[in-house]
Amino acid sequence: MFVRWSLLRSRTIALCAGLFCSSVFALDGSPDTGFGDAGIAYLVPDQVEAISFSPTAAIELPDGKLLFAGSRYKTGERPYQPEIRGMLVQLNADGSVDSGFGNSAIPGLFVLPSVVDGQRMQEVQAIERLADGSVLMVGNAYGDYIPRGFVAKVGPDGQLDAGFGVGGVAAMRDLLRLHSIGIDGKGRVLAAGEQVEGTLVTSAVVRLHPEGGLDETFGDGGVTLIPWSGGAGLWGELHTLAVTPDDGVVVAGYYEIPGEWEHYGYDYAVARLDSAGRFDPGFAGTGWRVFHDPTDASTVNSISRIAPMPDGRIAFAGYHTSGENQTSLVLGMLAADGSTDESFGDAATPGYFKPQPAPDAQTMTPTALVVQDDGKLLVGATYYVEGDHKQLFYAVRASADGRLDTAFADAGVVLADVAPTGVNSDLGAIALQHDGRIILAGRSLRTPDWSLGDLAVMRLLNTLAPTDRLFANGFDSD
Repeated sequence: MFVRWSLLRSRTIALCAGLFCSSVFALDGSPDTGFGDAGIAYLVPDQVEAISFSPTAAIELPDGKLLFAGSRYKTGERPYQPEIRGMLVQLNADGSVDSGFGNSAIPGLFVLPSVVDGQRMQEVQAIERLADGSVLMVGNAYGDYIPRGFVAKVGPDGQLDAGFGVGGVAAMRDLLRLHSIGIDGKGRVLAAGEQVEGTLVTSAVVRLHPEGGLDETFGDGGVTLIPWSGGAGLWGELHTLAVTPDDGVVVAGYYEIPGEWEHYGYDYAVARLDSAGRFDPGFAGTGWRVFHDPTDASTVNSISRIAPMPDGRIAFAGYHTSGENQTSLVLGMLAADGSTDESFGDAATPGYFKPQPAPDAQTMTPTALVVQDDGKLLVGATYYVEGDHKQLFYAVRASADGRLDTAFADAGVVLADVAPTGVNSDLGAIALQHDGRIILAGRSLRTPDWSLGDLAVMRLLNTLAPTDRLFANGFDSD
């Protein structure tokens, strides 16, 4: 069973939330009560500059502060049409707001100015931080249903970097969407998404020079379109990427496949490109692979996140059909050559591990996947439930061989209520701190008003984090 952690304002109750009643004997995945208020911190919208925050990425900074990226929602000029802009939020190491950061009336909040003229909705979906402290953000601008991807760069001073792109922004051509970002060994920017052309949606990978211009030595003028099997009119999207040590890239998402009863389904899709943007034939024989679990009759299969393993394998988190109108979480593992690693996961589904869904969940979509130093996999997801049931923060930890890590949280699962007096919450990002502690970030609707969403950040304890610096390894250390 799952324990629903109701993180109330009472520190005493929080200490005893679920199974955990003492930090001395706390298990992996229990709230770190030294963070925020009883393990959780909030950034509250002022209902003027912002009505809601939706984080999509989180990183720890070298000084221990925490940086979150995503989108800020603000009341628009027309009802039910909010103005959406990219955002950065910075918290101190203890969960308090970094009041010296930001450019808005809300301390700790930086709002990205409009980066594509005339587009009311501009969302940031992923970030990368450079060694000099600058931050690259990738996202999309929407207006009149014409999407346009962009990469924006903010310098260490919190201002758009005028030396990148045009005024700090590299905007893509119309109908080219971007969802994920990475930096190669030469400082070039790689981004993955899809090109929309009428009813055809084709997977796309883009490479930019460090100053933001398209790198025309990559693919066709800086863009590689992936046709997968080459079927005419079929739909392919890329949601995630990882840069390889040789400056190539692995990308993943889904590709449409013909189905029965005159409709189509989707299969997992993974490709590896070399540093010139060409298919790498050392991966799956052709450089790409479209597949699904052969033991599963699912007609909807998609990869949301990938993460390289220390041994060269590629972990992925996605979702698959688990019942009528229901999708559930799946973890999978590929060998370095793109084949399914059948030593991973359940014996009945070699290569795949399918955690139990959250109670009452109708759909589940992974929003984060990180690999701990010990090879364990942390995956977070957002989900939908019908009726009066409530969404909670949901995360799972699995071993490197695809088994539920029952030493983590409640039998391997975190199911935490970060809106105990409100209506809903959803998990948007996971990050690991340098000491191993786990950061969960998402949106928390803590009031009955569905339009008001706080940024909620929860920190969990982890055995990778030392509990006592004195004699931790038999010696007194600094």
